[in-house]
Order: sequence, then structure tokens, then C-alpha cells
Amino acid sequence: MQSYIKLNIRYRYLDFANHMKKQKIIMRFKDEFQETITSKFAEVLGILFATIVIYLLTQIAVLLFSLINSVFSNKVLIPLFFISLLLNIFVLVWLWKIKQKPEFILRYGVYWDHEKNPHCPLCKKPIGSYDSTRKPPSYTCKSCGNFIRITNQVGNDIPPSKVIAEL
Repeated sequence: MQSYIKLNIRYRYLDFANHMKKQKIIMRFKDEFQETITSKFAEVLGILFATIVIYLLTQIAVLLFSLINSVFSNKVLIPLFFISLLLNIFVLVWLWKIKQKPEFILRYGVYWDHEKNPHCPLCKKPIGSYDSTRKPPSYTCKSCGNFIRITNQVGNDIPPSKVIAEL
């Protein structure tokens, strides 16, 4: 009788465990389905909004062009167009120059930019201060926490002032 009770309890436990696994699978499917539907709905709303904005802007542009054409002559509009075009090209070139990644020079195990600032050899982000009291003396990268020593080919430590003078 006791073995029957033990088997019955075990069967109920396994049945409950299987039921909970099924519930977990159903909940996971429900969550993923809900997330997918929400993201697709947001995409459709974004596309709809963008379409309406573009349509309205084209209608406004047509009205503005007809108004500008009636007020100004082509002798004024053509030079304004070319001045605007040149200014846009200038701004694009200026932004491109600003966004360019700095060129690095690798010296003594550290990357140096054109302003002689040290950068981490792992993450290429600017390095913190040089600690000459630490043994061995090194830089500490604030981003990745790496300790960076400045050494020559033999492995002797070199002070940053000497490296900066060589750059």
C-alpha cells in the first residue's frame, strides 16, 4: 500500500512538473508573439506616419515653389541655388572631416594621435593618467581597465615625456 502511495505521489509530482513545463512554453510563446506583434505594429505606424509626412511636404513644396517663382525671377533664383549647393557641399566636407577616425601611430606599445595623446592598444580609446609610482610604471585605460606600459624593444620602461619628444 505504501509503495502505491509513493508511486501515486511521484506520478502527481511528475504530472505537475510536465504541466509547469507546458505552461512555461505557452507563456514564452505568448510573450514572443506579443513582442513580435507589437514591434510589427510600431513599424507599420512608423511607415504610415512617414508616408503622410512626405506627402504633406511635397504638397507644401509645390505651393512654395509656385509662390517663389511668382515673386522672384530666374536671374535671382539660379545664383541662390548655386550658392546653396556650394554651402551644402562645404558643410558635408566639413562634417566628413570631423567624423573621420583619427590616425594613430603605434610607438612603444601605445597608440598616439596627431595631438600626441596616448590611446589604449586594445580599445583605442584615450588613456587616463600615467602613474610613475606604480611598479612597473604604466598608464591605466579608463574604458577597459587595462594597464599599459611604455617599453622599448628590450623591455625597459620609457617615460612618456621621452616618447612625446620623439613623436
